[in-house]
Amino acid sequence: MDDKKNILLVTISDLSGNLKLLDTKVSILIAAAGVIFGALISCRGNIFKAYNYFSMIPYLKYIFLILTICYIVSIVIFISYGLSTIMPRIGKSRKNSIWFFDTDIVSEEKYKEKISNYSTQDLLECLESEVYKLNQINRNKIKRSRIAIKTFKVSCYIFMSVMIMVGIFYICV
Repeated sequence: MDDKKNILLVTISDLSGNLKLLDTKVSILIAAAGVIFGALISCRGNIFKAYNYFSMIPYLKYIFLILTICYIVSIVIFISYGLSTIMPRIGKSRKNSIWFFDTDIVSEEKYKEKISNYSTQDLLECLESEVYKLNQINRNKIKRSRIAIKTFKVSCYIFMSVMIMVGIFYICV
Protein backbone atom coordinates (compact mmCIF):
# COMPACT_ATOMS: atom_id res chain seq x y z
CA MET A 1 0.00 0.00 0.00
CA ASP A 2 2.75 2.45 0.90
CA ASP A 3 4.52 1.82 -2.41
CA LYS A 4 1.34 2.48 -4.36
CA LYS A 5 0.64 5.63 -2.32
CA ASN A 6 4.18 6.90 -2.85
CA ILE A 7 4.01 6.24 -6.59
CA LEU A 8 0.69 8.08 -6.83
CA LEU A 9 1.99 11.04 -4.82
CA VAL A 10 5.14 11.29 -6.94
CA THR A 11 3.03 11.06 -10.10
CA ILE A 12 0.75 13.84 -8.88
CA SER A 13 3.78 15.95 -8.04
CA ASP A 14 5.35 15.32 -11.47
CA LEU A 15 2.15 16.11 -13.33
CA SER A 16 1.58 19.27 -11.28
CA GLY A 17 5.15 20.37 -11.94
CA ASN A 18 4.73 19.77 -15.66
CA LEU A 19 1.51 21.82 -15.67
CA LYS A 20 3.32 24.72 -13.99
CA LEU A 21 6.20 24.44 -16.47
CA LEU A 22 3.86 24.55 -19.46
CA ASP A 23 2.05 27.57 -18.04
CA THR A 24 5.35 29.34 -17.45
CA LYS A 25 6.67 28.62 -20.95
CA VAL A 26 3.55 29.90 -22.64
CA SER A 27 3.36 32.95 -20.35
CA ILE A 28 6.94 33.87 -21.27
CA LEU A 29 6.16 33.48 -24.97
CA ILE A 30 3.06 35.66 -24.63
CA ALA A 31 5.20 38.36 -23.00
CA ALA A 32 7.80 37.98 -25.78
CA ALA A 33 5.05 38.28 -28.40
CA GLY A 34 3.97 41.51 -26.73
CA VAL A 35 7.52 42.86 -26.92
CA ILE A 36 7.80 41.87 -30.59
CA PHE A 37 4.42 43.42 -31.36
CA GLY A 38 5.53 46.58 -29.55
CA ALA A 39 8.69 46.67 -31.68
CA LEU A 40 6.56 46.30 -34.77
CA ILE A 41 4.32 49.18 -33.69
CA SER A 42 7.31 51.38 -32.87
CA CYS A 43 8.75 50.71 -36.34
CA ARG A 44 5.44 51.37 -38.13
CA GLY A 45 6.74 54.54 -39.78
CA ASN A 46 9.67 52.66 -41.29
CA ILE A 47 7.38 49.79 -42.28
CA PHE A 48 5.01 52.19 -44.08
CA LYS A 49 7.95 53.82 -45.89
CA ALA A 50 9.16 50.39 -47.00
CA TYR A 51 5.65 49.41 -48.10
CA ASN A 52 5.33 52.58 -50.17
CA TYR A 53 8.72 51.87 -51.73
CA PHE A 54 7.77 48.27 -52.54
CA SER A 55 4.42 49.44 -53.97
CA MET A 56 6.32 50.40 -57.12
CA ILE A 57 7.18 46.72 -57.62
CA PRO A 58 3.83 44.86 -57.62
CA TYR A 59 4.99 41.39 -56.60
CA LEU A 60 7.02 42.79 -53.68
CA LYS A 61 4.01 44.83 -52.61
CA TYR A 62 1.90 41.67 -52.48
CA ILE A 63 4.61 39.73 -50.64
CA PHE A 64 4.77 42.53 -48.09
CA LEU A 65 0.98 42.57 -47.67
CA ILE A 66 0.74 38.78 -47.42
CA LEU A 67 3.50 38.69 -44.81
CA THR A 68 1.77 41.38 -42.77
CA ILE A 69 -1.59 39.61 -42.90
CA CYS A 70 0.03 36.26 -42.05
CA TYR A 71 1.78 37.88 -39.08
CA ILE A 72 -1.48 39.26 -37.74
CA VAL A 73 -3.25 35.91 -38.20
CA SER A 74 -0.41 33.95 -36.57
CA ILE A 75 -0.32 36.30 -33.57
CA VAL A 76 -4.09 36.02 -33.10
CA ILE A 77 -3.88 32.21 -33.25
CA PHE A 78 -0.89 32.19 -30.89
CA ILE A 79 -2.57 34.45 -28.33
CA SER A 80 -5.81 32.47 -28.40
CA TYR A 81 -4.06 29.11 -27.95
CA GLY A 82 -1.60 30.59 -25.46
CA LEU A 83 -4.36 32.00 -23.29
CA SER A 84 -6.38 28.80 -23.52
CA THR A 85 -3.26 26.90 -22.41
CA ILE A 86 -2.77 28.92 -19.23
CA MET A 87 -6.46 29.02 -18.32
CA PRO A 88 -7.27 26.96 -15.23
CA ARG A 89 -8.74 23.57 -16.02
CA ILE A 90 -10.75 20.99 -14.12
CA GLY A 91 -10.27 17.34 -14.96
CA LYS A 92 -13.31 15.16 -15.29
CA SER A 93 -13.79 11.87 -13.51
CA ARG A 94 -16.64 9.78 -12.17
CA LYS A 95 -15.24 10.21 -8.67
CA ASN A 96 -15.66 13.55 -6.91
CA SER A 97 -12.46 15.11 -5.68
CA ILE A 98 -11.81 15.31 -1.97
CA TRP A 99 -9.15 17.97 -2.57
CA PHE A 100 -10.85 20.35 -4.96
CA PHE A 101 -14.39 21.29 -4.06
CA ASP A 102 -16.63 24.31 -3.60
CA THR A 103 -16.12 25.61 -0.05
CA ASP A 104 -19.43 27.47 -0.28
CA ILE A 105 -21.24 24.13 -0.42
CA VAL A 106 -19.20 22.08 2.07
CA SER A 107 -18.36 23.47 5.49
CA GLU A 108 -15.02 22.79 7.13
CA GLU A 109 -16.61 20.59 9.78
CA LYS A 110 -18.45 18.45 7.23
CA TYR A 111 -15.29 18.13 5.20
CA LYS A 112 -13.26 16.98 8.21
CA GLU A 113 -15.98 14.51 9.13
CA LYS A 114 -16.11 13.17 5.58
CA ILE A 115 -12.32 12.73 5.40
CA SER A 116 -12.10 11.02 8.77
CA ASN A 117 -14.60 8.41 7.55
CA TYR A 118 -12.43 7.54 4.52
CA SER A 119 -10.46 4.33 4.65
CA THR A 120 -6.92 4.05 3.33
CA GLN A 121 -8.30 2.30 0.25
CA ASP A 122 -10.77 5.16 -0.33
CA LEU A 123 -7.93 7.68 -0.14
CA LEU A 124 -5.84 5.65 -2.60
CA GLU A 125 -8.77 5.59 -5.00
CA CYS A 126 -9.04 9.37 -4.68
CA LEU A 127 -5.33 9.70 -5.43
CA GLU A 128 -5.76 7.48 -8.50
CA SER A 129 -8.64 9.66 -9.64
CA GLU A 130 -6.52 12.80 -9.17
CA VAL A 131 -3.72 11.29 -11.27
CA TYR A 132 -6.27 10.56 -13.99
CA LYS A 133 -7.66 14.12 -13.88
CA LEU A 134 -4.21 15.72 -13.87
CA ASN A 135 -3.19 13.56 -16.81
CA GLN A 136 -6.24 14.79 -18.76
CA ILE A 137 -5.38 18.39 -18.00
CA ASN A 138 -1.71 17.80 -18.82
CA ARG A 139 -2.54 16.17 -22.16
CA ASN A 140 -4.81 19.08 -23.16
CA LYS A 141 -2.25 21.69 -22.09
CA ILE A 142 0.51 19.93 -24.03
CA LYS A 143 -1.65 19.84 -27.16
CA ARG A 144 -2.57 23.53 -26.90
CA SER A 145 0.93 24.66 -25.94
CA ARG A 146 2.43 22.85 -28.96
CA ILE A 147 0.10 24.74 -31.26
CA ALA A 148 0.84 28.00 -29.44
CA ILE A 149 4.61 27.48 -29.64
CA LYS A 150 4.48 26.56 -33.34
CA THR A 151 2.40 29.61 -34.21
CA PHE A 152 4.73 31.80 -32.15
CA LYS A 153 7.66 30.43 -34.12
CA VAL A 154 5.85 31.14 -37.40
CA SER A 155 5.03 34.69 -36.27
CA CYS A 156 8.71 35.24 -35.43
CA TYR A 157 9.78 34.06 -38.89
CA ILE A 158 7.23 36.34 -40.50
CA PHE A 159 8.31 39.26 -38.30
CA MET A 160 11.93 38.68 -39.32
CA SER A 161 10.90 38.55 -42.99
CA VAL A 162 9.09 41.89 -42.72
CA MET A 163 12.06 43.43 -40.92
CA ILE A 164 14.42 42.07 -43.61
CA MET A 165 12.25 43.74 -46.23
CA VAL A 166 12.43 47.00 -44.25
CA GLY A 167 16.21 46.57 -44.06
CA ILE A 168 16.39 45.99 -47.81
CA PHE A 169 14.41 49.20 -48.30
CA TYR A 170 16.99 51.15 -46.28
CA ILE A 171 19.85 49.57 -48.19
CA CYS A 172 18.24 50.43 -51.52
CA VAL A 173 17.39 54.01 -50.56
